[in-house]
Amino acid sequence: MATRSELVEAIVERYRSGSRSDKRLILDEFVAVTGYHRKHAIRVLRQRASKIPGNKRHSLRYGGDVREALVVLWEASERLCSKRLRPLIPVLLPALERHGRLELGRAPRQAADNEPGDDRSAFGGGTCCGFAAASAGEQE
Repeated sequence: MATRSELVEAIVERYRSGSRSDKRLILDEFVAVTGYHRKHAIRVLRQRASKIPGNKRHSLRYGGDVREALVVLWEASERLCSKRLRPLIPVLLPALERHGRLELGRAPRQAADNEPGDDRSAFGGGTCCGFAAASAGEQE
């Protein structure tokens, strides 16, 4: 038996161009051979021409050292979601460095020093839930 995808390629044009009674016979045969549920077989045979798979490989924005620093920050914040973690980063980052739990190299430090909310900033800034993030020096 050919693979299911090869079988679909062989039958799909005949199914599309066939009359209603032809489609019923083709579908019965296809279901018997593939073991698909009838409704799924209809959807498979009615699919549009397959898209040519593009290069979906995304380049990494930051290196491993930045990722490791973000994981340490995330763990220290008790695994907060990114939306709530971003405003805490300016407070957590210096505290973790002071206590020796995190040592940033040159690249992560540059990523942290970018403008808050800037797309290049790995360590965030910006707002959470409509409130501006407090800088590391501000205290209430």
